[in-house]
Amino acid sequence: MTTDARGLVPLPRSGPVTTAGTRFRLHRAGIQNVWQYDEQEFAFGDGRLLLRGKNGAGKSKALEMLLPYLLDGDSRALDATGTGRTTLAWLMLDGFEQTNRLGYLWVEFRGMTDGGDHRHLTLGAAICASKSTQKALPTFFVTPLRVGEDLHLVDGGKPLPVGRLKEIIGSDNITDRAVLHRSRVARELFGITDATRYRNLTQLLHRLRRPTVGDRIEHGGLASLLSETLPGLDEDVVEKVARNLHDLDAVRDELGRLERTDTALRTFLTSYRGYLSGVLRTSAQAVSRELEALAQRRRAAGDAAQRTSELRTQEEESEARLETLREEEEAARTDLAALHASHAYRSLRELSERRSTVEALRTAAVAAFTTLSNAHGAEEGAAGRLADGVEHLGSRLAELSTEHRELLAQAEKAGLPTGHLGEAAALPRTVRSQAVETGLTDPDGETHTVQQPSVVRVDTGAVQDGLLSWQGQLEDAETVVKNRARMVQEVTRLTTRAEEARSRAVQADTERERLEGETEEAVGRLDAGREKVAEESGVYACRVAEWVSRTRTAVGSDCPPLDAVHTTVACESSAGAPFADRTLPPDIDSQAWQAAHAALEPYGEELTECRDALALAVGRLGEELDRLAGEKRDWERRTDPEPPVPYHRVAERAPGSGAPFYRLVDFTDGLAPTDRAGLEAALEASGILDAWVGADGALVDPGTRDTLLCPGPALPDAPTLASALRPAPQPGCGVMSEQVEHLLAAIALAPAQETTAHDAVYYDGSWCLGILSGRHHKSDAEYVGAAVRAETRRRILAELAERLTQTEQRLADARHELAEADARRRALRLAEQDFPRARVLADAWSRAESDEKTLRDLTAKANRAARLAEEARALAVAARAEADATATAHDLPSDPVELARVRTALAALLTGIGHLRRAVGSTGERLGAHHADAERYERAWKDRLAAEENYRLRLTGLRTAQQDLSTREEAIGATEEEILLREQKARQRIAHAAQSLPAAQRTRNDLRDLRVRAEEKEKRLREDLADQEAAVIGTGGALRGALGRPEVVRGAGMDRSALPEDVADDPGSDVRGRLRALRALADAVQQALGRPNGEVSDSTLLNRHTELRDHLAGGFDAQLEERDGIKVCRLIDDRGSHDVAAVGERIAVQAAEARGRLTEREREVFQRFLTGELGDHLSAQVITAANLVAALNENLRTVRTSHGLGVELLWKLDEDVDADVRAAVELLRSPSSLRTREQTEQLREVLQRRIEDARRADPSAGYAAHLRTALDYRDWFRFHTFVVEDAAPGRRRKLTGRTGLSQGEQRVLSYLVLFAAAAAHFTSLAESAPHTPRLILLDDAFAKVDEPTHGRLGRILVDLDLDFVLTSERLMGNWPEVPSLHIYECLRDPHVRGVATLHYTWNGRHRRLVSV
Repeated sequence: MTTDARGLVPLPRSGPVTTAGTRFRLHRAGIQNVWQYDEQEFAFGDGRLLLRGKNGAGKSKALEMLLPYLLDGDSRALDATGTGRTTLAWLMLDGFEQTNRLGYLWVEFRGMTDGGDHRHLTLGAAICASKSTQKALPTFFVTPLRVGEDLHLVDGGKPLPVGRLKEIIGSDNITDRAVLHRSRVARELFGITDATRYRNLTQLLHRLRRPTVGDRIEHGGLASLLSETLPGLDEDVVEKVARNLHDLDAVRDELGRLERTDTALRTFLTSYRGYLSGVLRTSAQAVSRELEALAQRRRAAGDAAQRTSELRTQEEESEARLETLREEEEAARTDLAALHASHAYRSLRELSERRSTVEALRTAAVAAFTTLSNAHGAEEGAAGRLADGVEHLGSRLAELSTEHRELLAQAEKAGLPTGHLGEAAALPRTVRSQAVETGLTDPDGETHTVQQPSVVRVDTGAVQDGLLSWQGQLEDAETVVKNRARMVQEVTRLTTRAEEARSRAVQADTERERLEGETEEAVGRLDAGREKVAEESGVYACRVAEWVSRTRTAVGSDCPPLDAVHTTVACESSAGAPFADRTLPPDIDSQAWQAAHAALEPYGEELTECRDALALAVGRLGEELDRLAGEKRDWERRTDPEPPVPYHRVAERAPGSGAPFYRLVDFTDGLAPTDRAGLEAALEASGILDAWVGADGALVDPGTRDTLLCPGPALPDAPTLASALRPAPQPGCGVMSEQVEHLLAAIALAPAQETTAHDAVYYDGSWCLGILSGRHHKSDAEYVGAAVRAETRRRILAELAERLTQTEQRLADARHELAEADARRRALRLAEQDFPRARVLADAWSRAESDEKTLRDLTAKANRAARLAEEARALAVAARAEADATATAHDLPSDPVELARVRTALAALLTGIGHLRRAVGSTGERLGAHHADAERYERAWKDRLAAEENYRLRLTGLRTAQQDLSTREEAIGATEEEILLREQKARQRIAHAAQSLPAAQRTRNDLRDLRVRAEEKEKRLREDLADQEAAVIGTGGALRGALGRPEVVRGAGMDRSALPEDVADDPGSDVRGRLRALRALADAVQQALGRPNGEVSDSTLLNRHTELRDHLAGGFDAQLEERDGIKVCRLIDDRGSHDVAAVGERIAVQAAEARGRLTEREREVFQRFLTGELGDHLSAQVITAANLVAALNENLRTVRTSHGLGVELLWKLDEDVDADVRAAVELLRSPSSLRTREQTEQLREVLQRRIEDARRADPSAGYAAHLRTALDYRDWFRFHTFVVEDAAPGRRRKLTGRTGLSQGEQRVLSYLVLFAAAAAHFTSLAESAPHTPRLILLDDAFAKVDEPTHGRLGRILVDLDLDFVLTSERLMGNWPEVPSLHIYECLRDPHVRGVATLHYTWNGRHRRLVSV
């Protein structure tokens, strides 16, 4: 397959095809009076748009304002960089001088109906901003009306008011709540009813829109980018679970004090245990070292004793050896002197000289015989090589003759004349010599037989001429065979093409029949699907009716009318009714819910207001009840009522220094109650009632802040206060009755308006003090007189008790009404939550629409298959005629089988001729080797004759000398050998003795010295051994003393049972027994302590002790004591002194029990929320992610680069994840409904451990952060990206910087993966909603990618059927790989408000300016 200029090769898709013709595409978008855009409309070229311009020109702002904001309404995610700097308020108010501002954002999608007509859907937002509040509030709308045609957003030169917008598009199509807008867009544009799934989609668009995508690809962040495209945890679910988990903090606070004490003790005990362990380990190691030193000294003493004994034995043995050698030397010398003095020894000298001569002649004869043997061998070898050469030439020519006969048979099969192959060459032979057997005698008289083989020679000249002639004939034959093979190949090609055409025709007929059968089946499925839709419509209507009934029962008689809900789901139930009347639309649950919500919302709001009012009333009544109860308790504490203290009186009144006026007087008998009340009112209003009357003679500080009453002159002949009041001072107050009488006589008792007295009061409540006068009224006297005050206290307590009773009753009634209101609210909320969903109906509609589309597709495919079958049959007939004509013209069969036989014979013939030709050439080269073998044989034959003559002469001289020697030996006798042997032995004995004597003497002396030194060393080591035993026992005493203290053993964390029962020393026992017991004790201590781990020094322990005292709680104080060099800590409380380790164990147990109680509570909460809401959500996300990765690989299999490269992804668990994560993933692969109780419990434990690990890692963070850290499954998995090649099927390489690809190829493949990830999301949506759009948004698109690669990346988006909006400063958009594109150049002066644009279009070949 060849590639086109686009650089990508589309492959057949194995998955479902996209509905590119019917789905929604981006068509138009606009900005009206937002930011610095006045009125701007953007058009898309088949869903494609490029916004370009310099930095700050406004291209990125346009993308941020439009998409994906109009899809999700999330104003928090406007900023493409993720920093949150772009907000609606900033867009609307930055640089804007007026008070209020209204603007519009909108985007239009266009699709195709089943009938082929265009349909439109407009998403928009009206943004209202206020300068005073610094806020901008959006109002979202979704409508099929088109901006500029059916809907005009400018009215009278100003933005259309929101109220007018509601009238035009309908209030049902407009909302100020982003969640409702998001839900409707998800349902109507994307066919999604699951909020989580739609949020996953919008989050993907946000992530890919970030301008840092290119940087992350550049720096190897492709795997993390892919992980981010997978659906994450829903923030709403995380926050809900986190709120419930945060409720546990109150329980943890109660545990805080105990844990702080436990933590302080644990921290100290860790160091304390390390210190005591170090002390014991040091003591035990010291004992072990001393014991080891003792063992070494014991071994050294034993070795010294043994060495001394061995040296003593060796010394004795060496002395005996020396004496024996001396005796042997003397005897040998005596024997040798006697032998030399004999007559026979002198005759042997002459015979020895004759022997030397014979030996020299024999050596020469042996050398000559060896030369002769070698010459015979050389001749035989040369003859053998010559014979082998002749035999090889013969067999080679025989093989060539056999091959030639086989080729003649192949030529006949291929239809070629056999004369082209020539005649085989012959081999003429000549006999050089016959075979002969010869006997040779060696110098010792032995006979050897020599074989001389027959020798044959070949006429190499004649053979060479024949081979050259044959080789030339074979070369000509190769040319003939190749020409005929080409003709066979041509006929075969034509025949194969004809057969393929026939097969295609058969396949086309088969496909036509299959499609016609599938069309009939699709008709049946469509009918069944329509019936299923009608059936589910009736079922849903019944479910809604049941819900209405349940809601009315639960809410009660106050339930608002729900007839509109019945009307919304009304449909015909008779089978004969039209299909449209018997069915409900797929989004009927939304319509029915809107009707129900419209009916229930006012009632719910009214109920909420009523409930809030009742809650407020309950709170107020509770406060009133508390106030009355407090006031009653205050009066009950009072034994004598007092008037209210005026604000200006701040001085303390000391008992015994005076008394207030009302405690010094009482009413006179017979005074009427009304007069008493009026008189007390006048006294209270004037300030006299509570004025301080000082004791007689008491001094008052002039700076005292109080009201003082001092006696004045008595009034003459006028009624005074003494006529109404009498003195009644309390004992101990210091005021006398006479002083009171003077005061009463100085105040007139007359109406203030009728008297001229300076100070006066009267029964009507009037009073005057100098120039001041006034009047007051009271119904009863309260403070003058002890009886009056007692009555006042009783009366007020009775009134307070009555008011308390009434308030409690009112509070109980209000609480009852509040409980009823809460019950009605819960019933209403449960009814809203329980509103039936039409998922089954929507699925039935989806299947019916899918069946209908399948039927249309199958019908079209069947018609097309019939046409293709007819065309294929015509092509097959024409191809067969051409193949037959060509075969006849070249005398070849047209049958494929016969043609294959001819082709096989020609191929074998061509191969055989080439092989035979090369073999003939190599055989000719072998003739030169045969000629050299013949010359080598002639030289060997001549050398053998010369060696025979030389050996004959040498053998004759040897035989003469041997005869002479034999005669002389017979004359001497047979005692020669015996004499010589005796001489040799005597000499050997003398030499051996002389050689061994010095060494034996030295050995004897050395051994004597060694023995003396060893005895001295043995004595010294025995003394050291006794000293070491005493040192070991002394060192062990310190260890035994430490182990005898329980607080040391417990503090070191040792198990007392691991030590011997009795650690005390027994001085009465033997030393070895005491040492064995000490060794066992030291070993037990070291084994119980284990390996050293962070031992603590004295200074570190002192620092830890100081820290313990600073942090210790619970009424303890820490004290450090030292005895025998060991520091021991004790805790002191009100019950005495305690070992710190024992207290630590007790506190740890108490803390563990408290934590256990808390853990049980946590387990209950985790069981409910982790394996419930969050567990199900996490399971759904994991399953969704796995499906998306599978869909992603399906998309990746459809695209290749111009070099045949593609990408394959592997998404698997990271090798470094722990066992908990692996267990969680296995459990989450199946929904909760399919998990057993044991699996659910296991999942809860695993997730709980993960969350607890996150809490320990960052205790300051909240539960929401812990949940995101511990349960983000995307961190558990890793993407592995592999490069695949069409040229090497089955081979794949990991995509890294060392893959061997250019940077351009690496970037193309990386972007290909990201684009395929987006396409996979939309493909999964299209399975249930074929009309769903497919789009991708890229801010600062293709950053750090070279210019030639831009078009290749654009083609990837086209091949994946993705609409796109790109912003860039560099991209031009004139890419031949992209068939259509609209380009807007954004222009902005930073000093002038406003953005201008240049509009270009691109059709794949030309770029055209549309407008300015």
